[in-house]
Parts: sequence; C-alpha cells; structure tokens
Amino acid sequence: MFIAVGFLVRRWRMSIWPALARYLIVLFCVWAGFGLSSDVVTSNIIRYLGISIVFGTGALLVADILWDILFLIRKKFFRGRDDNGYLLPSFVGEIFRAMELLANRRIGALVVIQKKIDLEPYLSASIPFDAQVKSEILVALFATSSPVHDGAIVVTNGRIKRVKAILPLATNHPLPMGFGTRHRSAIGITEKTDAVVLFVSEERGEMKIAYHGQLIRADSRNEFLKYLLAALKGKRIHSQLQDLSRDPIKRAV
Repeated sequence: MFIAVGFLVRRWRMSIWPALARYLIVLFCVWAGFGLSSDVVTSNIIRYLGISIVFGTGALLVADILWDILFLIRKKFFRGRDDNGYLLPSFVGEIFRAMELLANRRIGALVVIQKKIDLEPYLSASIPFDAQVKSEILVALFATSSPVHDGAIVVTNGRIKRVKAILPLATNHPLPMGFGTRHRSAIGITEKTDAVVLFVSEERGEMKIAYHGQLIRADSRNEFLKYLLAALKGKRIHSQLQDLSRDPIKRAV
C-alpha cells in the first residue's frame, strides 16, 4: 500500500525509477516463473523474492524521500554561493542580495546583524519593526523615498527588528576625513559589540563589512563572502586580510 502510494505521488519526479523499473520487471518475471512450480523449495524462493522486491523498493523510496527532505532543509536554512561553495544562512543571503542591488543603484544602506550581545543598549534611537528578512523589503526600506531610509536596520534572530536606528560612532580609531556618518556608525557599533555590519557607501556604490572595529572592502564578491563568513563565525577579520593590508581601516579607504 505504502509503495503503491509512493509511486503514484512521486512518479513524475523520480529520475531513478526508469532503471529501477526494468530491474523490478526482471525480478517479477523470475518470481512469476517460479510461481508456476509447486515445489516446496521453489515456494520458499518465491516468498524470499517477493519479500526482497517489497523491501528493496520500499527502501529506495524512503531514501529518495529523505534526500528530498535534506534538500528542502538546505534550501530553507542555507542559501549558497553556489559556484564557490560558500554557504550563507538564508536571511544573510537576502541581505547580501539587497546590498548588491543598492550598491548598483548607489543607495546608501546599513544593516546590523546582531549576534550574542544585545544591541538595544547601544542604540540611541530606533523604531520597532518586525518582518522577515527579504531583499525586496530591505531595498524598499532603504529607498530614498522611504521615511525610514536614514539610519540602520537591525536584524535579530533572522528577522528585521529595528529600523532607522542611530548607532554609536567610532571612537577607538582615527578615521580619514572622507569617512561619513555611515562609516563611523558601522565601525562604532562593532567596537562595542560582536555584531556584523554590512553597508553600502552611496558616494562610491561600494559594499563593505564592519566587524570588531575594522572596516573591510573586498575586491570581489568571493572575497566579500569569505570575510562575511569569517565574521559570522566569530573569526578575526584581520587574520583574513594579512595578504591584503596590515591596516584594515586603511584598506577600506
């Protein structure tokens, strides 16, 4: 019964079934051939063949279903880059896509990803919000026509929880005169917490990462994802930048 239902529900999606069907037909013919004999030994062979066909088919069906379940889990919780093997939590993938779109349009944006340290005490002002992290929502919130575009978006536990947030400014590093409020805010919140910040400079249309008081601009999407994953895993970004610059703040200029 279970196997029959499985065939009916999944017959259009099972790429393995054409070859398997031929194998089962052969077994069935052998089984039917033995069935023409009334010999006791032959009867035992028939029984064992029948059991093998049922359990073998059922096992393959269950394995195929489990494979699909694992695929859906990966699709829901991890959205990768794909061509280089970088895997991102799905909400971070949405942020990354939004940042790319905003950078191409030269629209300033700043997203703070909260990790272990609560960011609430460090926000001088913000507006409560609650929404799923989607690239379309982020792009709409940062659009210049949006009433909340000026300020940071705070993402907590994979959801947008604060908009138009005012962050503390950097105090631990002397920064170049060309750095505006967005740069100083991105560095400032990461000096005081373990948060990871992704932001876009509207002047140059560049995406950057801030983490542990460091500001990083990658030369490629691959590098950007490499540094982003390092930050999300709690690794020190400067250890990733030794081959680029000894001073990650200068590297970001």
